[in-house]
Amino acid sequence: MAKKKIFREESIHVKFEDNGLASPDLLPLATHVPWITEHAGNATQRRRKLGVSHTDTNVLAVRFNTLVEPPMVHTGDAVVCSNDYCAAVVSHLSKLTGCDKAESIWECEYCGTENKVDVSQEEIPKHHQVTFMMAPPPVLNSGAEAGHSLEDSLVVFCIDISGSMCVTTPVDGEIELRGSKDRRRRHSASINIHLEDPLNQYLPHEMRDVTYISRLQSIQAAVDQQMENLARTHPSQRVALITFNDEVTVIGDGKCGERIVAGDRLSNADALAQIGSQLPLPSGIRECRNDLSRKIFSLEENGQTALGPALLLSVFLAARVPGSRVIICTDGLANKGVGSLDDLKTDEAFASAQVFYKDLGDIAMENGVTVSLVTIRGTECRVLELGQVADRTGGTVNIVDPHTVATEFGNILANPIIATNVTTKIVLHKELYFTSEDIKGCVLTVPVGNVNADTEFFYGYGFRTKPRPRASPTKSGSPSPTPSQLPFQVQIDYSAPDGSRYLKVITRAQPVTTKKVEAESEMNFGIVGAHATRRTASLAAEGKFTQARKSSESSQELLKKSRQTSDEERSHFASILENMSQMESRLREKEVADR
Repeated sequence: MAKKKIFREESIHVKFEDNGLASPDLLPLATHVPWITEHAGNATQRRRKLGVSHTDTNVLAVRFNTLVEPPMVHTGDAVVCSNDYCAAVVSHLSKLTGCDKAESIWECEYCGTENKVDVSQEEIPKHHQVTFMMAPPPVLNSGAEAGHSLEDSLVVFCIDISGSMCVTTPVDGEIELRGSKDRRRRHSASINIHLEDPLNQYLPHEMRDVTYISRLQSIQAAVDQQMENLARTHPSQRVALITFNDEVTVIGDGKCGERIVAGDRLSNADALAQIGSQLPLPSGIRECRNDLSRKIFSLEENGQTALGPALLLSVFLAARVPGSRVIICTDGLANKGVGSLDDLKTDEAFASAQVFYKDLGDIAMENGVTVSLVTIRGTECRVLELGQVADRTGGTVNIVDPHTVATEFGNILANPIIATNVTTKIVLHKELYFTSEDIKGCVLTVPVGNVNADTEFFYGYGFRTKPRPRASPTKSGSPSPTPSQLPFQVQIDYSAPDGSRYLKVITRAQPVTTKKVEAESEMNFGIVGAHATRRTASLAAEGKFTQARKSSESSQELLKKSRQTSDEERSHFASILENMSQMESRLREKEVADR
């Protein structure tokens, strides 16, 4: 098992044993923290003036694919440290004293607090992963909203049918798309022209042997293909369709009448939320497949883009069943109703629009809804604002070419939700702190929402320049020496597909080293690189292109110090550097354009 080293300020490192990139749970990684020397302080101050944080290898990766398998539940309740600023759980690393007395003493390995606990050494977990049941599955009853599980979850396709969706892209060859004949027939009838062979009508100098496919046609084909796949693989999956242009049309499962929302209600968030929460739940795709398909291919493009109202309705409909997903497909800028991003002339208007999408993302996350965005490459839809909703709910932002839309839809739906209402709590040793979060303590609580097997989060950490005092001093009264190992703990509170609630506790201890070169050479470059890429992207999203570029450069220099021992690792490493290099080139272009 490869040893991963972590470098500490004041010339201390920590070595981490790690299963590599396939590790299914907690990965504390060796990362670099700047040496504290008489010259280091000035360099750090210069970096802070530029707004650039030093790239290091101290990264903790939390992955959720460990939740895929049914949990092996530990008997008894979790024993929690009495220090409110710690809240660590007794684990296989915990040691008890005074076991021959009525109450045992557990000195918390994170904060040093002495806890009186009613537990014996035999009852302490024996494995680094342990799961506690917090609540059983809900009891089914006759209530309309009772008994829903992930199997009952919704997929809501929220489709833009505004005027700009008629823009076409040439595709080589003569392609007959489903619905094309009906579409041409409707268009011909509308202008009272009947063409014997519409495919052979060309403008002067127009390309031959190509098919012009509109953005809406590509979305129609992609959604229909995904419904066909769902009907075959998950026939009970509930699917609903909502479209938007000047108004929002709730088609639902296509079996009932449509609900049109227009006028002043598009600017009334409370009214939209009420409508969405009262919409009937759609039936399973097996029952409505043909009806929905006919509805999809009858869509026509026209009008403006009431994206905000449509997204709000979709989220409140999906929120009826935790674990549901909303996929919004658009090519344009929200310009009608709540969440409009067009013609924002004042700072107050811009701030109001940002707050709308941030709050909507919070509502979706709290109700177990994942929102993903599919937008057409080269269009202006303000991905930064819409991306907030996807980011806060664990969804994805996909900027695609029209002919690859179907693939992106497949990727979104291929990864099912495995847990909802997820909250993670990360507990560090008292000598550590979070470098990537604006908190002073050693405990970080993160509301996550929905997760799938690929969901992962990264957190930077480092050693405190001045170690925190122990909760209880040593008998000699002298400062305790640097520990030979440091513990890490992640607590994952989540709801399973059947509605039951669990607490999974993952605990690891890792040895300490004082060798910086080892820490850098044996880092897990995959996770350090992923963390660095996300940090760079975050800076770029804030418009801080210079800081983002410098962060990317620093990360690449650090990653080059890692050691690859196999062809697979070398290939993966080259791919990471290539991606970061491309990102840096785009950042340079943005930086120049902003001057």
